[in-house]
Parts: sequence; C-alpha cells; structure tokens
Amino acid sequence: FWAEAAVRAYAKTCPGAYVSGTRPERFARQRALVEAIGEGEEARARVDASLDDEIEGGKWLTVATPSENPAGQVRATAELLNARGLDIRRVHVDVVGRTVVARFLAVPPTENHWRGVDVLAARLSWLSDDARNRVFAAQTPADALKGEVVAALGALATRALGDARLYSPARVGEILAANASFADAAAGLLLRRTASAGATKPSSHLDRALAEAENLKAAAEAKALLDAAHDEEDAARNVLRCVAAHAGTCLASNAYVDGRRSLALALDPAALYPHDEAARPAGVIFVHGRGFDGFHVRYRDVARGGVRLVTPRSREAHALEATRHLDECAGLAAAQQRKNKDIPEGGSKGVILAEDAFDSDERRTVAFRSFVDGLLDLVLAGTAPRLYLGPDEQVTPDQIEWCVARAEKRGLPTPGAFMSSKPGNGINHKEFGVTSEGVAVYVAAALRDLSIDPSKDAFSVAITGGPDGDVGGNLLKILFRDCERASVVGVADGTGVAEDPDGLDRDELLRLVEASEGIASFSKSKLGANGVVADDSASRDSMLKRVKADVFVPCGGRPGTLNLANYETAFFSEDSTPAATLVVEGANLYATPDARAALHREAGVRIVQDFSANKGGVICSSFEILAAHLMSSSDFEMNKSAIVADVVTSLRSLAAREAALLFREHARGRGALPEFSERASELVNKVGDAVAAALAKDPARAAALYEDLAPDHLPASLASLAVAQRDRLPEGYVVASCAAYAASDLVYGEGLGFVESVGDERLADVALDYARATREVEAARRALLDGDLGDDDAVRRSIADLLRPQLA
Repeated sequence: FWAEAAVRAYAKTCPGAYVSGTRPERFARQRALVEAIGEGEEARARVDASLDDEIEGGKWLTVATPSENPAGQVRATAELLNARGLDIRRVHVDVVGRTVVARFLAVPPTENHWRGVDVLAARLSWLSDDARNRVFAAQTPADALKGEVVAALGALATRALGDARLYSPARVGEILAANASFADAAAGLLLRRTASAGATKPSSHLDRALAEAENLKAAAEAKALLDAAHDEEDAARNVLRCVAAHAGTCLASNAYVDGRRSLALALDPAALYPHDEAARPAGVIFVHGRGFDGFHVRYRDVARGGVRLVTPRSREAHALEATRHLDECAGLAAAQQRKNKDIPEGGSKGVILAEDAFDSDERRTVAFRSFVDGLLDLVLAGTAPRLYLGPDEQVTPDQIEWCVARAEKRGLPTPGAFMSSKPGNGINHKEFGVTSEGVAVYVAAALRDLSIDPSKDAFSVAITGGPDGDVGGNLLKILFRDCERASVVGVADGTGVAEDPDGLDRDELLRLVEASEGIASFSKSKLGANGVVADDSASRDSMLKRVKADVFVPCGGRPGTLNLANYETAFFSEDSTPAATLVVEGANLYATPDARAALHREAGVRIVQDFSANKGGVICSSFEILAAHLMSSSDFEMNKSAIVADVVTSLRSLAAREAALLFREHARGRGALPEFSERASELVNKVGDAVAAALAKDPARAAALYEDLAPDHLPASLASLAVAQRDRLPEGYVVASCAAYAASDLVYGEGLGFVESVGDERLADVALDYARATREVEAARRALLDGDLGDDDAVRRSIADLLRPQLA
C-alpha cells in the first residue's frame, strides 16, 4: 500500500488539486475506500474524527461510490445527514477514475446521531426514490431497513394487483402512508421471517420445532395484519391485504447481505396464485432497486430463460407497464416452459422494468446489474436454486460477459453456465443464427405440408423484424442459402418498411444484414418497378394490409402485437384476404391465443406457435450450459467450430421431430395447429414430470439411463464427454435430462392420442419402458443392417419378437 510506485500509480488517477490539497492521512483513508471498490460495484463509506479539531465535535463522512451521477449522490447524502439532524459544515467532491469521493464535515447534536450513517450512506446509490424517502425519515438503522422493505412491498402490490387505475404507484404509496403503522408491522414481519436466510437447514428435532414455531408465529402475525385491513375501503383493503400476504409468506430475502445493491424477495407462488394451482410457477423472485423493479419467474427448479430490460418512455407508459409487469413475466416464463420441453432446464424469464427517467445506457446497465446481483444473493445463500440466464431484449454482449465475471467473482460454481450466448466461450445466438435455424425448419415443413417444396419451388415471404435483428436477419440468410426461389416481398422493423411484390433484391437485403442496418436503409435504386421504401410508422404498421405472401414470419414485436382487437385491420387487406395463409411465429407471444383462433376460424390461416417454431435458441443455450459444466473455457474455444456445427445439427433435428408430429397430427384430426402445439408441449412436460419424480427416488437408475439416452440426444462433440463426466453436472440435472429425453421420445414417437390414453399413474412406467424398448429395437436394427448376426440365436429371436404383431 505504501510502496512509492503504488502511491504514484494511484495519484495519477486523481485530480491534481485533490492530491495537493488533501492531507496524507485523509488521502490514505480515501484511497483505501476507492481501492476497496476497485472494479466492483459496491459503495464504501466511513466516519472519521476531524483532524486538528477543525470544528469542535465535527466528523468527516467519506463516501466512495462508482456513481454515474455525482450531483445526485451528493444531494442524497446531504439529505440523509440533514434528516439525521447532522449540521453540515463543509462538502468536498472529487472524481477518482470511475469513483466519486464525497466528503462531508458535519456536527451532530449527540454522538448517537452518527449511528449507522456510514452503512446507510453506502446504500443510497442503490435505493429507489421511495426507499430513500423512507430511510431519511427513519430514526434508526432498523427503521431504515423497514422503510426499504415497505417501498419494495408497495412496488410489489402495484404489480400483483394489476390495475393501473386503482393501484398506480402513487395511489399505493398514499395508502401505505395513511397506514404507516400497518406497513411498519408488515416490514418487520418479513424481516423476521427472512432474517436467517442462507443459514443451514434445521438439523435436529429441536431446531425443526423452533423453526416451525417461528412459522406459526409469522402466520399469526400475518392473520392479524389481514384482519386489521378488513375495515378499510376496497382499494386500501386490497393493497394492505396484498402487502400482508407477501410479508407473511415471503420465503427468503437478501435484506441482511452485506454490500447488496438491491432488495430481492423470494415470494411464495401460492400467495401470488392462490386459486390457480395448475398455472402456478415453481418460484418467483421480486427485486426492487434504484430506478427499476424486476421479476424472475421459473416453472421448474432446474430452469433457464432470458432476461429482458423494458424501458418505457414516459411516466404514464411506466405506470401501465408496471400493472402488467408480473403477468408479462409469468406469461413469457410459461411460454418458455412449453418451449423448453426437449431440454433439462424448465422455463424461466426475467423482466426488468426501468423507470422512465432511466434513459441512459449507463443507468440501464446499473438496473440490469443490480437485478442480477439480487438473484445471485439468493442463489449463493442457498435460498434459491441454481439459475441459468440468457440475454433478451436490450441485454448487450458487455452485460453478458459481466454476468459471468460477476458470478465468478462472487464464487458461484461453474460461472460460465450462469449466462448463455457468451461472445467467446459460448454460442452467440445472433452470430450463429441458432433461433432462425429452427424457424427455417418449421417454414420448410409447413410449406411442404402445402405441397410446396422450398428447396426448388417458388414461394414468397413477409417478415417483421429487421435485417439488423437476430431472428429476422439470420432467417434472411438461411432462406437465401437453402431456398433458391424464395422471394421476400415485405420487411418491416422499427426503422420502417420495404415492399416489392416481385421480391426485394437479395443482395441488398444481405448487405443490410452484414452492415446491421434497419430496413429503412434499403437502397431505393435496388427496388423493382412496384417496390417502395418508407420510414414512417404508419406505413410500417400497415405492411400486412398491402403485401400478399405464402408465409408470414414475425421475427420481432412486443407480446400481443396481433390481438383480437386489431387482427381484422392489421392482417387483412381491404378485399378481406389475409396477408398470408401460413404464419410461423419467430417472435415470442406475437399473437394472442384468441387472435390465432380467429385467424384460423375466419380465414383458415395455419399458425405455427412460437414455442414450437423458435425453440432453436433455447436448445442451443441448453447445450451451452452443458458444455460449461463439462469443459474449461479454453477447451470450449479450441473446439468451438465443431461444437457449434454439431449444436446446429442437433437443434434442427429436434425441430424437425416436433414439426413432423404436429403436421402428422394436424392431418389426422380437426383443430388449429396451435392446439396441437399446446397439447404436445403439455404432454412432454407432463410425462417429463412423472419420469423425474420416479427417477429422483432411484439415482442409480437415472445414472444408467443417462448413459443410454444422452448420446442420442446431445451434439456429437458433447455426448461422450457428458457420459464420461456425469459427476460434474449439478444436483438434479441428470434426472431432469433423462426426464426430458424419455418424454420427448415417447410423445414424438407414438403421438398425442396414445400418450393421452395412458393414465397419469402409469406415465412414468410407460415412458421408461418405451426408452428401454427403443434401445432394444435400435440394437437389433443395427445388427440387422450390419449383417453381423453370426450364430447368435438370441439376436435372431429378439428381431423375430420385435417383428411379431402385438395384437394386445
């Protein structure tokens, strides 16, 4: 620390006036704070006596924080000191590298007024405005923590109650302010329930008895709160009952984690969904922080899904998004659960809703990192299961790499598995087009079902989602690679629209893909006689009223873009003909279920639903997670080309298997394609759950089955490694893998009707027997094809038995 070279190196990062005008003792103390932060995210603060009695009774509060808003940090700290009754005499602010160092010389009425000020000052950077105001009003550190919890419970109530008119953030705040003692009691209840979060589970009868007693006490307190809310008017009663319900059932929090940068609450799903057990998630985490709130919803304990950042542009838009925040996150996670049916990880989703004022990249980065850190707090404490994340809307490559580095720094085992689509030791979805590869398989299968051979016949395509996007841009490349006579007649994205009934110029579209430019940059010189390019929203939003295509592929758009209220005006031309009679959903939740049903009923439109069509990306991410558990980063990068090629082959094969089932079932029975997608996903998940429950009781059987099934379900470059190093996989992963493999084999192989005819109590046995029989058939088939039967009568008898009609 005192080596001359080290002091000089640090001094070079500081303003000259700061170095020359700061006493050595203070310089050393402040340097210790700054270097404690380093490249980290946590603020640091300390209180020291003033030197040489500068002001009698005065002390210096020094706060060092990696803040993008120095003025805001100074103002907030000054408000905290004023709220504590401390008389501020001097303020100094310097920026050292990426760290703001703010120093306050203040005099307290009594020494007790300094109590906890350093801890709260270090937390201010991460507190929401509501939490800050409550902290300023608090008299003790304990009251300040309760204030932060009340702010989080209020934000949660807005989202859980889901009515922008009755339960806006402002209205909920008013109700909690009018019932301050109630809110304080609810916060205290939550903190007592979660005070031991991360502690070891009760090991003795006495420990368990004490834990149960605490739970009963918490339940009694929650009931008392609910009873107290009974006499309030309807809106207030609903808010208070919601706050009490979640305070009394919260499973865990990070409230007592040192250096936390958000407040993360592991909620009881039964409290959020008391009447709909079938749709109830396995876990819900709510994270409240500076400028954002976020949900992470998962449908299995072993689960994976993307994290997206939603950034409304106005306060009114934010209020509306807040009331549908939970529903959107749960809906996306449920769709992910259906999409993830072929892989070990169940479905999950993270949705971060940033405040409208968070309009800079740096502030959005703070929101993203604070959310992820809150999840890590619970995972590392053992109060949430191992989570697997992926990038979604507005998550950048820098943030992807930060997630892995942060997980490693904080000690998460196998940190490379924490976030998928990594630029180096991962498989970036946009770079390799993995989602679009699966979408292309479905486009081809759907066209063949209409007697169009996409490899040689002419067909037309319309796309939403631009050439600069992941799914849209890569789909253009794949169509032009595999389909010689494919014609793209319309493309719309955020920048505008380009249309040409004779087909947009291929080379110009590929130029935009490579340059990562929006469709509005399409050169008008490359248009045909009837082509047009426009950059206004009206032309963009009405593209489907003008173009006519064999297949429409939405590759971008907010959930519910096509809905029951607008499908007639958005998808049909003036002569009442649809834009396309075939839709393959490359975007998640692009059309609502009732809009899909109406399009099928009124115009015979065939729609391949999102969780079937675009599952290639999640399959790729699952393989990336597996690779991270099995191999080092350097080994992965050394073999990346071969791994990526094998991953693409495997995900296209899985997409083709489900596509064959859907169109086969659709040809046999009545109904719309989405109905068959729903049935297939529900059945695979249902069978998988039954198999997982059976294998969880028999780890040896699961291990043996994994060795049998993994080679046929994994990319060739990972299969043998997965079997040989099975012990490197986390707890529950092998069972989840076997369940997914056995379930998908049964459903895709035997069809929906057969599996639906099997009683629930027999599902696991039938699936496991089917897995065994399938291996026996394959062994006999290989022996027959190889002609290597020799004199082995057993093999001959086996083949004869398999060929004998099974009349029963």
